Amino acid sequence: MSVYLKVKTAQARILAQKLHKEALKLALAVVVAEYLIAGGWYLAETRELLEFLRPKTVIIEIIKPAEAKEQELKPPEKSEVESIADTIYKLESSNGKNDKKCERIGEHNGYGYGQGVNKNFCLASDEEMRALVIDWIKDKQKKGFDTASLVCYYNTGIKTNDCQYYENYKRLHYNNL
Repeated sequence: MSVYLKVKTAQARILAQKLHKEALKLALAVVVAEYLIAGGWYLAETRELLEFLRPKTVIIEIIKPAEAKEQELKPPEKSEVESIADTIYKLESSNGKNDKKCERIGEHNGYGYGQGVNKNFCLASDEEMRALVIDWIKDKQKKGFDTASLVCYYNTGIKTNDCQYYENYKRLHYNNL
């Protein structure tokens, strides 16, 4: 055998020994990693650390509300007239937030009273304006106006039982009960 072949054979043996040692190290690392993973999983399962991964059944129940009848709707404990006045106040000025015309001159009209007739109808205090609106409501009730026609008349000046203002009134009034 030639020297060249002997050298190459020796180099191949050395390389095979090195690869065998590296393969043993890699095999040991794989076995250790498997034990670590399995042990970690066992600890997580026994201590319920993975509970959040389990699927959960959620039941959603849809409940349809019973249809509301207008007779069943009850006004607040205040008198009916005060309740109507309060709802008009909320509709006209967002509960006093949009009373800019009168506020500029230091007066009040959060009820929008007389705005269709007088451009700047304002009074010195909210209490005066509230009393005026309550008196107006009582007067219209004495003349036979029901709530729907009263509210529509307040806004449009037309006696009718059906107007958008009354729809807004009902939505706001009965949601605040």
